[in-house]
Amino acid sequence: AALGAAEHAEAVASAICEAMGAGAVQGEGADTGVNLEATMSGVVALYVANDILFNVRKGTGLVSHEDSIRQAMVKGLPAAVARLGVAIAAAAAEMGRSVTEQLRSRAMRVLVEWSTWFLFPSDTLAEMERALQSGAKGVFA
Repeated sequence: AALGAAEHAEAVASAICEAMGAGAVQGEGADTGVNLEATMSGVVALYVANDILFNVRKGTGLVSHEDSIRQAMVKGLPAAVARLGVAIAAAAAEMGRSVTEQLRSRAMRVLVEWSTWFLFPSDTLAEMERALQSGAKGVFA
């Protein structure tokens, strides 16, 4: 119901974007287990964002006020993806290289899909990819 109401679009987008970067926020001085869980949850939040954006693409008719939620998500996602990259990099020591690369790979698949939807300018997508690969906040911090 919240996706169908334009007045809730910003709150929904904000909550999802916040969940994506929670591992980076909680990773500072927090229990490592919480950081790992939050980092993995951040990848799940990225997939939730992807599903929402898929369902609100023009012409689907599945969600009213499609432009409101799409605009709110597109506005917050670059910084959220950058924070997710930082969280993955910060948790790498505890998770190991294999798990870290799996998380990065899954996140990168979403960005590849977004490139076919033309949601973001190519330079924005490239910056998000760099942030995921390197764990650097880049220009979105």
